[in-house]
Amino acid sequence: MTKYNKYHPKSVIERRNIPRAHGGRRFIDIKEECKKQTSNLKTYFHSRTDHPLHIAIDAIDKSYTPLQRAIRSEIRYDQMEHIRQKRVQWSSKQLHGRHPNMVQQQHVNTEMSYLWLLKGELYAVTKGFAVVIQDQVISTRNYKKYILKQALDSDKCRKCHQMSETIDHITSGCPILASKHDIAKIIHSQLAFLYGLAQKIEPNYKCHPSPLLENGIFKLYYNNPVLTDKTVNANRPDLILI
Repeated sequence: MTKYNKYHPKSVIERRNIPRAHGGRRFIDIKEECKKQTSNLKTYFHSRTDHPLHIAIDAIDKSYTPLQRAIRSEIRYDQMEHIRQKRVQWSSKQLHGRHPNMVQQQHVNTEMSYLWLLKGELYAVTKGFAVVIQDQVISTRNYKKYILKQALDSDKCRKCHQMSETIDHITSGCPILASKHDIAKIIHSQLAFLYGLAQKIEPNYKCHPSPLLENGIFKLYYNNPVLTDKTVNANRPDLILI
């Protein structure tokens, strides 16, 4: 998987086998599949008490097969419990656990957040790169200095030279990078026209969004910092429509 860039070697291990609906990649875990099949087979053979051949094999199979059918104790396999343990291990990690803890908040729609993993419209390489970003193992200055323990003079952003260069800062906190969000400009222009905040849709190359547009009913903020009760690293969303 790492050879063909489908999975980053530094990405969280537990995420490989978690179902896609829960944010994982759903690669097959051979050990867990073996346990599951062993449990199913032993349950099946113990239920076949109507055939003399099965009864005879059950009596002598003490260690000839992994089922050990002579031992009447059941091999129970709970797949949901296994997935739950994987998710707990993932969430408990200091760096990798930031993403699952954010997604589990009440205001976040988990189903929609992981819909891109379920649709199958992206290449495996693209999914692997997106997972790397969520796991925050991109080679930023903050990651190099505090995780890889490299001898860097500073972990400040290479663009704005103000804040620590983290994934959150790059995606939504850097004032230099935020000023180049052409996609946000297009969406801003469309929303402004849709809600009566602008008379026409400006082309992207002419669009210079105002920090605030309002008409008495709607308010549209562009690239404004948001003051919160608790400290939020990424406090400069591209767009806010109220």
